[in-house]
Amino acid sequence: MYVQTTQLEFCQGYTDKNGIWNNGFYCRKWGKEDDKYCCGEGTAPYCCPEPTKTTSLPTSSASTPFAFLSSSSSSHQRQQQFMRHLVGPTSAVANDDFLFDGSGDLVGGHANSHHHQDTGLQISPGQDLFPVIVGAGVGGALMLLSLLLVCLLCPCCPCYVRRHRKRSSKPIVGNQSQ
Repeated sequence: MYVQTTQLEFCQGYTDKNGIWNNGFYCRKWGKEDDKYCCGEGTAPYCCPEPTKTTSLPTSSASTPFAFLSSSSSSHQRQQQFMRHLVGPTSAVANDDFLFDGSGDLVGGHANSHHHQDTGLQISPGQDLFPVIVGAGVGGALMLLSLLLVCLLCPCCPCYVRRHRKRSSKPIVGNQSQ
């Protein structure tokens, strides 16, 4: 089985330009060329490629990922723009803990996280379901076999009673003396 160690770099919580507290979020690090690191100013952190590998970082406020937060739109509109920025052009799947984009990459972190967490191990795709399916099949077969044996051998089971009633109602065929 192929197992890959994963780590996530945690961008600490921050207060944005509007004075609103935002919990931190995770940037994925798979040990590959496309690792993401926590970058940006204290009021607008974001995930970016390794800074030493980047030739130029955005300098104007219009090119930063959170430039729309300083616009003159309402708070609700800024929140919608922020979520659209997180999700991007791909479809997103959100659960109670994390927000993933369509390719399975982590986009947003845990809503209530305040510290760095190591995710531990991740099983590679394609191999992670096979042991689960085999285990469920074997477990289900064993449970069915156990239930069948108990019902055929236990006098309190309706199957046992029905089976023995049929046996006792059969006529005994044997040599008849005349």
